[in-house]
Order: sequence, then structure tokens, then C-alpha cells
Amino acid sequence: MSLLPKPKPPRARPARPVNDDPTALINTSFRATDLHVRWAVSHAVDKLCASRVATDFLFSVEIALAEILNNIVEHGYRGSGEGDIKLNISLVDDRIRIETIDHGIEMPGLEAPHPTEPNLDVARNDLPEGNFGWYMIRELSEDLEYKRINKQNHLSMFIPH
Repeated sequence: MSLLPKPKPPRARPARPVNDDPTALINTSFRATDLHVRWAVSHAVDKLCASRVATDFLFSVEIALAEILNNIVEHGYRGSGEGDIKLNISLVDDRIRIETIDHGIEMPGLEAPHPTEPNLDVARNDLPEGNFGWYMIRELSEDLEYKRINKQNHLSMFIPH
């Protein structure tokens, strides 16, 4: 569970189904804005709680999902709010599958970043400023896959239990 107050749903068009995946707990599309991302993460946490997902598992999903969606907003759409994000979350055996599709800018080199572990054993002023998000995503997930298909970014990953 998040310690932040639960956000109200954004006042945009209603979420639309992404595809006809019968195993999906969440199958929606929303605007690529900070507010919509906050709503989507909260909605995902609520659905997973209702599905009786273990709390430690839930925290991993919440962190990874927030990082992925915020990266799409900030880097894929450059914070313009001018695009959509499609989100599908499914329970697959003992893992949770997260899939996103967006029309944002492709990832550099057409691959998801794979940063090394940040060195935190340095003076405070010398701490690194970036790549913590992708490092956390990589640590929390497995089978992460990125593809650029028909000017769309397709990212999928599994969060193991």
C-alpha cells in the first residue's frame, strides 16, 4: 500500500481497454501526464490488493510500475502530456506481467537502459543523479523486453514473487 493519499481519477476521457486479454487485472489506456500516472499506479495497487497479492510483492510492482510510467511521461513524451499510455497487468503463475505501449520517442539505441549499480560509497556531493530508476526496474523485474514496432514502444517485464 502506498503511504500517499489516494488520488482521485483524472478528469479526462475514461480509460479504454487495450486488448481482449482475459487474464488481465488491468487493461487500460490513459493520457501521459503525471496525474494520470499517479491514478494508474494507485488503481493498479488497488486491483492487486483486491486480488490478495502479498504486500512485499505489491511494493515491488508499485515501484517498478511508477518508474516505467514516469519514464514514458518524462522521456518518451518529454512531459508534453500529448500522448497515451496503454497498460496491461496480468497475473501469470507466480509473477505479475506488466506491459506498456506508447507512441513516445524511442529509447536510445532501441534498447532499455541497463545501468550498473550506482556507487553510493562517495561523498554526498558526488552521488550520481541518474539511472536509479532503471537500476531499480532491472533489480525488481525479470525477462524485461523492449521493442519498437510501427512507431510504438512496447515494454514488457515480469515481477517475480
